[in-house]
Amino acid sequence: MFVERFDGLMNIAELSNSQLGREISMNPSRVGRLRSGARPLPKHHEFLPGMCAYLAAHLPCGNAMRRNSTGGRKKRANEKL
Repeated sequence: MFVERFDGLMNIAELSNSQLGREISMNPSRVGRLRSGARPLPKHHEFLPGMCAYLAAHLPCGNAMRRNSTGGRKKRANEKL
């Protein structure tokens, strides 16, 4: 289950193994092995909080605030100006 979700998030965020590895101080090949399932998630995964924070910062915000067409104040998806 971790493999599918991790790979999916990496694809949505459009991150490479190298980009993530560089940011969380992990060898890109290890990121790739975790992503492909060749290496299971270890019991003690101290890298996970940093990995989650970096992924969350790079995911597109679907229903979050967005700019209106004039570039003015931000609005919610269902809000009218």
